[in-house]
Amino acid sequence: MPDPAPWPTPRAAADGAAHLSIIPWPDPFLDRDGHDPRSPYAERFWLPTLGPSTYLLHRHLVGGFDRRPGGWALDPLEVSMALGLGSTTSRSAPFGKALVRLVRFRQAEVRPGGALAVRSNLPPLSQRQVERLPSGLQAEHQRVAATFAEMRARRAAASRPPAA
Repeated sequence: MPDPAPWPTPRAAADGAAHLSIIPWPDPFLDRDGHDPRSPYAERFWLPTLGPSTYLLHRHLVGGFDRRPGGWALDPLEVSMALGLGSTTSRSAPFGKALVRLVRFRQAEVRPGGALAVRSNLPPLSQRQVERLPSGLQAEHQRVAATFAEMRARRAAASRPPAA
C-alpha cells in the first residue's frame, strides 16, 4: 500500500509542533451502522486488525470529541506519553506509526490545512479483515455479524410505512 504522503500532520509533530488540529470526519453510514472505537465490537475485532497502539490512539481521539464535538488541539508529545508510546513523536516512532495506520485504514484523513479528520465510528470488518483474524475470532465475528444484520433488518422493517 502506498504511503499516505504528503503527511503534514506527523511531520509537524516530528518537527516539534505544539499541537495538531483534530476535527470530526462525519460519515452518514458509519454514524448510523458503525461501531464506536470504545465498543466491545471494536475492542474484540478491530484491536487485532489495527494493532494496539493505533486502536488506543483512535479511542483517545474519538474520546476528545466527547468534550469538544467540533474539534480540538492535540499535544502530540503529551498524548504519546499518556498512551505509553514514548517521548518521541517522529514518523518512525510508535506515535507517528499509529497516525499513519489510522490513515491507511481510512479512519483518519489529513485535510489540506494539515488538520487530522478522524472518523468517530469504525465500519464492520471486511471479509478480508475477518479472514485475517484467528479462527476462534472468525467464528465469533460471524455470530456477531448475524446478530447485527437481524437488528438492522428489524430497524428497517419498523421504519417502513404500513402497507395499505
